[in-house]
Amino acid sequence: MIIKKFNILILLVSIILNFSNFINSRIYAYKSFFDHNTLLCKITKTKYDLDGYDIFGYDKSGHTRYGFDKLGINRFTGTKFSNTGYYSYDGITIGIDVDGYSQDGVFYPLRGHFVDNLGFCGRNYDCYNSKGFNIGRKHYLTGTEYDLEGYNVEGFDKNGIHKETGTIWSPGGFDVHGYSIKLGRYVSAYHKYRALSSNTMKYDPNFSVKINK
Repeated sequence: MIIKKFNILILLVSIILNFSNFINSRIYAYKSFFDHNTLLCKITKTKYDLDGYDIFGYDKSGHTRYGFDKLGINRFTGTKFSNTGYYSYDGITIGIDVDGYSQDGVFYPLRGHFVDNLGFCGRNYDCYNSKGFNIGRKHYLTGTEYDLEGYNVEGFDKNGIHKETGTIWSPGGFDVHGYSIKLGRYVSAYHKYRALSSNTMKYDPNFSVKINK
């Protein structure tokens, strides 16, 4: 009898927890929903969602959730770059600008980083930076990793040539795989993982020349 009552209790607790998770998931799913005609949040019935941001991604003070104003200046640093960003290969946090780029031109924005530049802003992949790329590195017009001119989010074409330098190196000194000629390594853990998992190339650190395995 005791065991039966205990099992019933566990079942009731499980039902309550699952219902709570369901409610929370629905609130999260809807809390950034806006009416695109009135620009009002469907949950709060105001211009701002439950987090205090409007449909364009700005709070009442005119800043994004990462502190950027409409001119791209960060309220916490007073510069174009945030005090948060991504962890580089050596574990250093590097600030990024309103478009998700570091000072060296490395693209690695945080989820929810962008405000509304080309359409109504969302929390995941349906919001784009001023160059038309989302955080998944896809361009809004082509649906691929390349824009209409054939360049990716960091400025490389399919042959690995950078649009600004005309070489395999970006102005920041890294190539299409994220290998830095200045540092002798990949510019971030993301780039290293992507390079090693998606191609059969390796690098000679002494000469920074790609060679076949």
